[in-house]
Amino acid sequence: ITKDPKSQELTIAQADLVVNLAKVKTHGMPTLSAGMKNLFGCVPGLQKPELHYRYPNQQAFAGMLVDLDELVAPAVTVLDGIVAMEGNGPSSGTPTPMNVLLFSDDAVALDSVFAALVHVPPAAVPTCVAGAAAGVGEMDLEQSRGLTPGGEISVAQAVETYGRSDFDVDRSGETHGRIERLARLLPLVQTRPQVDRK
Repeated sequence: ITKDPKSQELTIAQADLVVNLAKVKTHGMPTLSAGMKNLFGCVPGLQKPELHYRYPNQQAFAGMLVDLDELVAPAVTVLDGIVAMEGNGPSSGTPTPMNVLLFSDDAVALDSVFAALVHVPPAAVPTCVAGAAAGVGEMDLEQSRGLTPGGEISVAQAVETYGRSDFDVDRSGETHGRIERLARLLPLVQTRPQVDRK
């Protein structure tokens, strides 16, 4: 990363190369928080809740993450699933050993492979669907191959060897409108300044 000589602060826009390192966990909105969702960390502080408000449903939020992926353009994405989080993610889940560390220059393919490892169809992960539709990555598991210390394997072989059918994750692919209902309540609890004309 290069530094801005004026500010001494590092920004993602100044990076010569971006490595996207994500800890894998469940998430109420994108189903899985993996490579694509991890890029949301590039959004500065208070802009995060604003973007959650502007993109309150799974599809819109996933589309924004695809735009972010195209903008940041990580050279490689690393998914740390040595210990993943299952259950009520992204903050109240349970650590669980998966014993996998995945690397790819295609975050959509990587997220799709991890989804398969926890027996979630990639089509149920909005970021995989939006990324594939936009052409930024490959969701078709038949197009992905793994390279392990033992040699090349298919995704089906990876699922058989490393997969966890008991991984606690919502496999429905739906939020049942929870996020949208919460977003409508946001104006009731937000603080706003009032002008004292005196």
